[in-house]
Amino acid sequence: VYTVGGGPYTTNSILDLSVAQLALGARQIPVEVVCAWERTVVDLDLKLFVRHTAWVKAVKYWAALRFDDCRWVEVPSLRFDEGGLKMKLERTKTTGPGKKVEQLLAYVGPDAYFEEKDWLGIGWRAAREIFGQAPFFLPLPGEGLTSAVRRAAGYGEASACSQALYNAL
Repeated sequence: VYTVGGGPYTTNSILDLSVAQLALGARQIPVEVVCAWERTVVDLDLKLFVRHTAWVKAVKYWAALRFDDCRWVEVPSLRFDEGGLKMKLERTKTTGPGKKVEQLLAYVGPDAYFEEKDWLGIGWRAAREIFGQAPFFLPLPGEGLTSAVRRAAGYGEASACSQALYNAL
């Protein structure tokens, strides 16, 4: 007996469920959206914070991070080289003080792309400029989206940044 979509089902009746009823978990992101993030990151004519927001979204996608995981990325731990991007997460849903695992490592490899092979490295250079202004993985945008404010974005603020990015795509 399985519990899916609010009710117990037997193996035979689970075959009668629609795909929508079975689809649980994280919202799916279309590949075209990820491609648009990659294109945004590498477009040097766009404003720095817009490019950084797209880079964070793509890193979050390829590293399979949740929003809350991004809040706990230790910016000083970020390392980028020919092997990709490596980072430490101070906390996640399953780690932190009192848990068996205190920290986790996250990784985005150099072959993590759909369209723009260099999005990770180009975005890393923009991110370093942002991190010099505000030591947060996703800070608040500064005046004119050309800089960052020394404050981490909360969920609502990060959602507003994401919505602005989607409107610009």
